[in-house]
Amino acid sequence: TRLTLLAGYRFDTMEGGRDGPFAGASFRLPYFIDFALTHQSGGETRGMLMKTLPLTDRLSLDLSYRYGRQTGVSTSADLRYLLTKQLSLTAGYSSDFGAGIGLLTRF
Repeated sequence: TRLTLLAGYRFDTMEGGRDGPFAGASFRLPYFIDFALTHQSGGETRGMLMKTLPLTDRLSLDLSYRYGRQTGVSTSADLRYLLTKQLSLTAGYSSDFGAGIGLLTRF
């Protein structure tokens, strides 16, 4: 098990959303499922469950379920193809934003 504390500033582009600082924690559950809980100034509390499934050495599937008191439920599924150690090609679908593709960088 692993506990991670996090804090930052959320720029919210959702209708009715607010920008503001947030703090929270992330915890690794059994079967490598990550659970995160954050609280933002202004009263928004959000919870998230996320699982990464490695399909091959270079291809993985990321699944997530998010719930916010004010934002409701959202889900997403993303395929990630590892190009180099620092760069991946990603394609996915979000219940909030629809389909999308992009490049993911790690540093």
